[in-house]
Amino acid sequence: MKAPFVVTFYSFKGGVGRTMALANMAVELAQRGRRVLVADFDLEAPGLDTLRLSQPATPVPGVVDYVIDYLKGQESPDFSRYSYEVPKVGGYGGGLWVMPAGLPDDNYPDRLSSIDWSDLYEYHDGFLMFEDLKNQWTQHLAPDYVLIDSRTGHTDEGGICTRHLPDAVFVFFLPNDQNLRGLRPIVKAIREESRGPQRKEILLQFITSNVPDLDDEEGLLGNQLERFKRDLRITDPTSLHTIYRYDSLLLLTQAVFTKDRPRSRLAEQYRKLVDSLIALNPRDRDGVLKILRSRDARRSRSLEAIESQLESIQAAHPDDGEILFALARARLEQGRGQEAQALLDQAISTGFESPEALLERAELQFRSRRRDQVANDVMAALQLDSTDSIQVTRAVNLLRGSHEDRLPDILRTPAVQRLAPQDRMSLAQLLSSTVGELTVGTDLLREALSDCKDERIKRRLRSTLAFNLIAIGHFEEALQEIRVGRSTQDELGIQDAFNAAMAEWGLQGSPSVSSFRAAVATDEGQRSDLNFLQCMALARRIIGDTEHAWQLLSRARQGAMSYRAGSTLLSCWQYRLVSRGRFLRDLDEMERMFQGEAIHPRVLTLSAESAQHD
Repeated sequence: MKAPFVVTFYSFKGGVGRTMALANMAVELAQRGRRVLVADFDLEAPGLDTLRLSQPATPVPGVVDYVIDYLKGQESPDFSRYSYEVPKVGGYGGGLWVMPAGLPDDNYPDRLSSIDWSDLYEYHDGFLMFEDLKNQWTQHLAPDYVLIDSRTGHTDEGGICTRHLPDAVFVFFLPNDQNLRGLRPIVKAIREESRGPQRKEILLQFITSNVPDLDDEEGLLGNQLERFKRDLRITDPTSLHTIYRYDSLLLLTQAVFTKDRPRSRLAEQYRKLVDSLIALNPRDRDGVLKILRSRDARRSRSLEAIESQLESIQAAHPDDGEILFALARARLEQGRGQEAQALLDQAISTGFESPEALLERAELQFRSRRRDQVANDVMAALQLDSTDSIQVTRAVNLLRGSHEDRLPDILRTPAVQRLAPQDRMSLAQLLSSTVGELTVGTDLLREALSDCKDERIKRRLRSTLAFNLIAIGHFEEALQEIRVGRSTQDELGIQDAFNAAMAEWGLQGSPSVSSFRAAVATDEGQRSDLNFLQCMALARRIIGDTEHAWQLLSRARQGAMSYRAGSTLLSCWQYRLVSRGRFLRDLDEMERMFQGEAIHPRVLTLSAESAQHD
């Protein structure tokens, strides 16, 4: 059974809304499905039992009575006698319990004054008593959170609340000199616990509370906050919050705004504080996922703090695949690939086989040249119902670089078969670098055509299919696809007209000037993409418009030079995607053809060779 996350609410002076904040945050946590215990250690001025929450019919003893009963018997009493549940608070399995300060009778002040806290710790094992109390909280209630309302000032009880019991302390203050002077030694002592016997790092959050919501034309508030940040060493901006003064007569009735007025501005400020609290707790799953998924939330923290947080999260959730996956991504952001790989392995072994996790691991394996496992993860991702079109593209790209021989296997996977016809067309256009890829892309396009009902999309599919068929040497079939639904050559657009002319060249062994003239006739001269310039340069050279052909070839070369090395470009000389260097060499071969050498486009030779192997 996991221990609760214990948070103390402390202020050096009263009147800053500390108890009100605690009650509102406790109710909000319970409404979000957390089990919450609030303990009233503000023993001199208890107030939790005055808030507008249901009280038990018979008053229940609390902290003071627990300590006195312990001193009488020298053993820890049964905690369940000193707490009660608040009915009808909580949702999704959440609940709220209260451990009051003590019985609110006339003898309460005498009972409180009879306790010597120093003597309790020094001679009566007070430390062990409170450790046992914490264990009983876990055993009796299994709370997710324990929120402690601490008394103000410098006191022994305050030390119990701010250093012994908590995992975190929320420090409330009005930003004035009196609070700053009082908080300096308290905050210093809390931080020094990390070097004490327990080696306990207590997280700190600072809340300027009851602040007037007014224009700060003279910078008074800003200047004071800068002093607090400097003197209290508040370096993480996410640890500093503000609760503005809220004028409402409901405050006189001790209303709990997150319950009674959930749409109010004050309730919204308390909810934001709850968000920050949840994000501190390495055992709160929702908070952990939120902090892991937010790069900005981590960016403002020190490297040491980030590392401590990530390690705590991993220790608290060793079998939660979703959290382990989010941790892996955080490690990837840090450039720690080996640790990310181990976390991904661990996440997937728990049964968390999301497409993101499988593809992230496949990519890591690909980068580290352990490519034998890439195909297994890729194919597993393509079997999942949750894999979307972007993830399919990522998966296929990984397969292209590691196991091209497995590309035909994608055709029968659920993720690919679920793709819309236009998405399968986009995937086919990606598969345009080798004969093997083009063959798989051709099968994709054929299936997409058979499933498509939209005539406009079907026409685009046929044009893309024609391109692929030319690339693999199926010239006659390419012409058939281009001419489906078109009675004359004049109905062809520029892409289909050029492809028809190239298919005829492949069938006849020589270019048809009339067909290329038809392609040029559709050129409106408005496009400037490299493939278009290359196509029109070739077409115009064939119809004898040599000067214009040279201009277009020069523009294509200049454009290609602007791309960085390693870029991929579509070349009509080969009818496939090629590297920038290969594209420039294709232009060199075209230039030699323009100069009169008996050179044919490579697609005609390559396609003929590939067709012989079909």
